Amino acid sequence: MNKQRCLCIVFSLIIFGGGVPDGWGQAESPLPPIDAQSLTTGLEATESLIVSGKGKVYFTYERKDFPTIEDFGFDGQKTAFNFHVGILKDRRVLFDGENELMIHNDPNSEIPKLYLHPRKTTLLHEDPRNWGLQVYDIPLSQHLQKNGMKILGSEVLGELPCYIVESKCNGEPITFWITPERGFRCVQIQYDSMWYNPAPWPTVKTERIEYKAYQIGNQEVWFPAAGSMKTHRKSDGQFLSGLNMEVKDFQLNVDVSDIFQVQIEPETKVWVKKMEEFVPLKEIDWKP
Repeated sequence: MNKQRCLCIVFSLIIFGGGVPDGWGQAESPLPPIDAQSLTTGLEATESLIVSGKGKVYFTYERKDFPTIEDFGFDGQKTAFNFHVGILKDRRVLFDGENELMIHNDPNSEIPKLYLHPRKTTLLHEDPRNWGLQVYDIPLSQHLQKNGMKILGSEVLGELPCYIVESKCNGEPITFWITPERGFRCVQIQYDSMWYNPAPWPTVKTERIEYKAYQIGNQEVWFPAAGSMKTHRKSDGQFLSGLNMEVKDFQLNVDVSDIFQVQIEPETKVWVKKMEEFVPLKEIDWKP
């Protein structure tokens, strides 16, 4: 048993006396019981250590092309990246915390085409933090506090003992497997969905996340290194689709100001989704 796991179990046993509360589930659990507050505290402690980062993110998807994300960076809520896929190649996206500015360098024009949209109009998983650390850009600890959480028990997933936590996402149940051995990181997410091909089929999506350890000061911090998302038909378990993600050359808590630098003339017209019209960039309340 490694030192980190040993300390976590000892800490939990001191708090809870090693007892198993009523309704915990199976009599034997690979982890000592934990309450919602202690679990949230564990999540918040490691979330607070990550401030910024940059690197590359690669996707493979068996049913259609998925992008290569380059020059990806984040600073708090802000993100920026380039992506290349099909007709959407060579586009840059800057997210200010609420809206995304997409910059398309048109080969037939010297003036770039700009589009300002609400979040999530481009790629759902381009930010590797949304693989286990966040839920739709919200830190996992905040999501669980906002949407309610129920600790169902614990089990070993692979070789990692995990707490099983159920919450809500858009009003529907979503389940997280959170392991103390990775600094209270979420290593699996599961939720129901629908598949239209062409009739609607109830499906189950399962995301699994692998992590890499980074040394920040005297702390070991775990950040996503790879992930997979598998979709199965709920009625018979038939596999329908899969998406894989890989993070490379990533750095944490470094200067990312270069990622957000763009040179755009203030008179350049931007298509603003909210207004459904073109507006000069200088008239938009938006900063990268």
